[in-house]
Amino acid sequence: HARFRVRIEEMRASLDLIEKALDGIPEGPVITDDRKVALPPRHELHTSMESLIHHFKLVTEGFEVPAGEVYVPIESARGEFGFHLVSDGGAKPYRLKAHGSDDFVDVTIDPGFTEDFFVSAIETRPINMAGYKVIHHATTNLIEDEDDPTGMFLNEYAIGKAADVFPPESGRLIRKGSKLNFNLHLTPDGEEKDVDVQIAFTVLPKEPKYVAFTQHMGDVNDLDIPANQAVRNDGYFRLPRPALVSAFQPHMHMRGKAQCMEAIYPDIRADSARPGPARTEMLSCVSDFNFDWSITYPYADDVAPLLPAGTIIHIISWHDNTASNRHNPNPDTWLGFGPTSIDEMNFAWVTLTYLEQADFDRKVQERQAAERRTQQQQ
Repeated sequence: HARFRVRIEEMRASLDLIEKALDGIPEGPVITDDRKVALPPRHELHTSMESLIHHFKLVTEGFEVPAGEVYVPIESARGEFGFHLVSDGGAKPYRLKAHGSDDFVDVTIDPGFTEDFFVSAIETRPINMAGYKVIHHATTNLIEDEDDPTGMFLNEYAIGKAADVFPPESGRLIRKGSKLNFNLHLTPDGEEKDVDVQIAFTVLPKEPKYVAFTQHMGDVNDLDIPANQAVRNDGYFRLPRPALVSAFQPHMHMRGKAQCMEAIYPDIRADSARPGPARTEMLSCVSDFNFDWSITYPYADDVAPLLPAGTIIHIISWHDNTASNRHNPNPDTWLGFGPTSIDEMNFAWVTLTYLEQADFDRKVQERQAAERRTQQQQ
């Protein structure tokens, strides 16, 4: 109750600050009157030749962002939320051709990170609506070593995906001097499109206790999906250490139908004459997968799976290559693994934090104590 009262007072104080900020906004338009970067008011187009020229040049050519970079932060509930923009001095983003096969583009930038820092949330996404229509994915990697041009996975945008938000006491580490590589998978849709992508971080004010990261689990690369059939595939990943799982995101393509994540616990005695079946627990299921919505499913903090070392993550996936799948462009063709949208994939993105054994045991005890209190209250 005390925490609730404190939160209410914080909300009242925040509303007071918002009201003061609104009172300080001057009357009239809030957009800049610099016609070289902002469209003139519509009514001026009929009376001012200069406004008409500026409007034409902005729409057809855009404006040149000065070469360099800028970082603009604001304070948020979980730390600093910042936007970091880098420009080469040009006025045009990457342009995707109108027709042809899928396009794969790699762009590496040096944001000029001058110190190590941790982030509690990351989001990569297109800047304009054109990008949403043609970007299959935009994956960002951290390049810490010039001898490793691929680097380590940082974040991914896929169709319909929102930000990655990490659990309390954890964050993703970004090291001083790291470069960012954007890997873009683009699918032409009949029109030339300019493609812009941006990335944003919520920066933590201090180093968290745990380092969170996201990785593939349950990959199946030898897919065999016959024409006019629905098939199941199973993939596995063994946790080398105790872990807290904070989010699950299925990844398949147009024939993807459903995907589940199951935990197979390692609590069977190897020296038992009759060990019996392994103890399993279904952690998450997406029963109606839609390739147009690559949604990440985060767990609430009080139910996020706590899994001991040696647990096997079992990813179960179903693909529907029949005419009953309305997303299927051609049910009469065989399908295998491949990178393009008309090929198929089979894995899950799983966000997790590896824990020390003592921390894992403590969290398990705290979770069990909370469950007992809930049962007593009922």
